[in-house]
Amino acid sequence: MDEFFERMPITEITATKIQEYIAHRRNQAPKPSDATIRRELNGLRSALGVAKGLDLVTDNHIPTFKLPQDSAPRECFMEVKDFEKFLAAFHHNIQPTIIFLYYSGSRSGAAEEIAWSRHRPLRDYS
Repeated sequence: MDEFFERMPITEITATKIQEYIAHRRNQAPKPSDATIRRELNGLRSALGVAKGLDLVTDNHIPTFKLPQDSAPRECFMEVKDFEKFLAAFHHNIQPTIIFLYYSGSRSGAAEEIAWSRHRPLRDYS
């Protein structure tokens, strides 16, 4: 976002410019999901709201945000008894990670970014 909107006066951030940003992001490799682009633009919308609250801009300077679709919510969940059978099929070294994913509801990509050096086991799973 920084490179696209860099040094752009707030008065030039229009609904058209936001649609140009969406098209720009969709053409980048690797192609981000619409949900990712939506979250990026939510940050911009939030910043403009804060600026308005500080009387730095008026409603006239805040463009309409037509955002891409968000990701669909998860629909199916595994019951605990089924999860225990599922967990048993994995090597004991990977089981703590699978337990974390199951109970936290985290997606695997988000879990991979966690600094595991800060992780302290809650209980022994061996």
